[in-house]
Amino acid sequence: MWVVVLHAVNLFLMVSIVRSGLAIRSARRPAGHWTRRGRPLLAKKKKPARITVDEWFHVSLDLVWLAVGAVYVVALFGTGRWVRLVPTSWDVLPNAASAAVQYLSLHWPHSNSWVAYNALQMLAYALVVLVLAPLAALTGLRFSALWPQAADRWFPVRWARAVHYPVTVAFVVFAVVHTGLVATTGVVRNLNHMFASRDDDSLVGVVVLTGVVLLVAAAWFATRPALLRALAALFGKVTR
Repeated sequence: MWVVVLHAVNLFLMVSIVRSGLAIRSARRPAGHWTRRGRPLLAKKKKPARITVDEWFHVSLDLVWLAVGAVYVVALFGTGRWVRLVPTSWDVLPNAASAAVQYLSLHWPHSNSWVAYNALQMLAYALVVLVLAPLAALTGLRFSALWPQAADRWFPVRWARAVHYPVTVAFVVFAVVHTGLVATTGVVRNLNHMFASRDDDSLVGVVVLTGVVLLVAAAWFATRPALLRALAALFGKVTR
């Protein structure tokens, strides 16, 4: 059940994070600027850093996402569920290649994800959880005022920029492929696995996913400058 709950929360956060990140890249004029009240906790600057409201929202979502990710990783290894994601044999490579050929030929591999992922699924999920997510976190931290200035020369900001956006694109590509395969390999049962923690053909997973998607859509369209300024004002000083 903890996997189901965190999966739904992760869906909401990742869509919101991608949207807020794209808003930063495409914004011609910021919705406002946000300044933390008081001195920064970790930065050595006397004055708090001033960032746009869009950046504040993106970073705030990131912090929540990192907290959710930390809970997931602790639970993943604490319960032994990590063996579903982390390959323990080199056999995973030829098996993954075989599965990829089957997917490309539109002949789905015979597998039961309720019991175990096939080799290609295992590699894909391990890549997202153990590689892409840490890269997104590290490069995002490099843009932050929390990054220690003494470490600038060891990790130039241009390196972070060169990695951060491609990682976002990789997340989106994974989500599109993942969603497409869920829909074409037994959508009802798959959704029950992912959103209802059950292995049957009931509509519980469909209902739960519908609710999550409606919530995601509502958040997408509600995220407007006026709302962002109001939210940011709860945690700092906002100027137009």
